[in-house]
Amino acid sequence: MAEAWQVRSIERQDMLESLKSKVMELEDVHGRQFDFVLVMILLDFMQDEVREGGDDFPEGRFLDETLESLQLFARAKEERDVILCSLISWLVGSITGRFQSDLSAAEMKDPHKLFHADSAMSDVEI
Repeated sequence: MAEAWQVRSIERQDMLESLKSKVMELEDVHGRQFDFVLVMILLDFMQDEVREGGDDFPEGRFLDETLESLQLFARAKEERDVILCSLISWLVGSITGRFQSDLSAAEMKDPHKLFHADSAMSDVEI
């Protein structure tokens, strides 16, 4: 027996580890670009889930300005790529934090849905 939140946390981590293993296997088969393309596809999927509509996208202007200034700054393609990937990593961390906050709110609002228990603190079978 363990608290419901602990059990679900372990289940989530196991799911994530199995996905990581699958990505590493596929990367071995398909090459270095597999993870890069996968990130673009996943971000595209999440963008459709998050975007609320509208035609004026400030992200496009920011991207144009960023890429232009980065082209002037970077002395090599590899330097540019590392800076861009570092920015992406930081952004994904920020986004993950917001989604984690949303998940925490959902866990409090409807624990039965996420934990199959009356509370995150309820004891459940492992």
